[in-house]
Amino acid sequence: MKHKIRILILIICTLFIFGSCMKPKIILDDTVLLPVKVDGKYGYINIEGNIVIEPQFTAAYDFKEGLARVATREGEHIPINFGYINKKGQFIIQPEFYGSGDFKEGMTNIFIEEPDAFYYGIINNKGETLFKSKEIMIYHRFSEDLLPFQNEKRSGYLNRNFEVEIEPRFESTFEFSEGLAAVSENGKWGFINKEGEYVIEPQFEMAFFFKEGYAAVEIEIEQDGVMVEKWKLIDKEGKYLNGLFDYVGWFSEGLCVVVKDKLDGIINKEGELIIEYRFKGLHPGFYNGYCGASLDGEKWGFIDKSGEFIIPPQWDCVSSFQDNGTAKVYIVGGLRGENTKIGYIDKQGNYIWEPRN
Repeated sequence: MKHKIRILILIICTLFIFGSCMKPKIILDDTVLLPVKVDGKYGYINIEGNIVIEPQFTAAYDFKEGLARVATREGEHIPINFGYINKKGQFIIQPEFYGSGDFKEGMTNIFIEEPDAFYYGIINNKGETLFKSKEIMIYHRFSEDLLPFQNEKRSGYLNRNFEVEIEPRFESTFEFSEGLAAVSENGKWGFINKEGEYVIEPQFEMAFFFKEGYAAVEIEIEQDGVMVEKWKLIDKEGKYLNGLFDYVGWFSEGLCVVVKDKLDGIINKEGELIIEYRFKGLHPGFYNGYCGASLDGEKWGFIDKSGEFIIPPQWDCVSSFQDNGTAKVYIVGGLRGENTKIGYIDKQGNYIWEPRN
């Protein structure tokens, strides 16, 4: 269950960005700016570790397509009043949304609180509203031209004109990946194609998206006279990869994290265990050749594809390495993490920004 929650949180975070139907002009700027926290406020540094946008926000996130999501107020439990700034720190879209996502292909999702209702919407990078509804709920993103949505009872998919493409007949839906999407009906999960037809019939307790040709599915089996839940990997024909696991991640750079007897290891696409079960924590996959890893479940560092630590465990939490060659590292503080310090390292483990709050 612990591993399931961890992966679900990562997936939800990953799915909180959207695609585009209008193909608006995308802002291109390869200048790397990283959000940091100083004395309780967020600003941005450059890759040399110098502050270039003064700390002033209650929350700040990575730049996507030249714009960064920032919040200007603190709500009861979460930041609110989100808007978008450019790399000069200027608001391009004013901070007026209760919540929002990051831009992808010139578009993002927004949540609007108005006196009569709570609205879900989508805007372009000019701040123009493309879609707004209080009946249709949107939690995912456009992927392969289709967008999962949910009404009061069921889930389906919209096309890029925001018309219903696949009728809402499912209990739950994920976004499309590699031509298929995981959906649930009558308590079981299967996979549909873009016509809404089942390619793999509902039969699993849970299922996630396809990545590099495989998807993780949860099955129920009898073990020592007791029904237990286990995880396997399947291909697009519904054929199982060798191995039965307590939990699995997803394939990334040809490798997949698997869990057995509360220890994490790594398999290849033949189902062979190439990194032994010896970790008490691994990120779901490799990114840019590195994988976050912990031997004791408390201190984290990074391993390479041989399973050897190239950056020793020393932080309470780490993020994956990004394409810009940086990774966030965390030193947790406070009963609820309110005093957590955040820093950045390069691929040699050197600080770009030492952890602080």
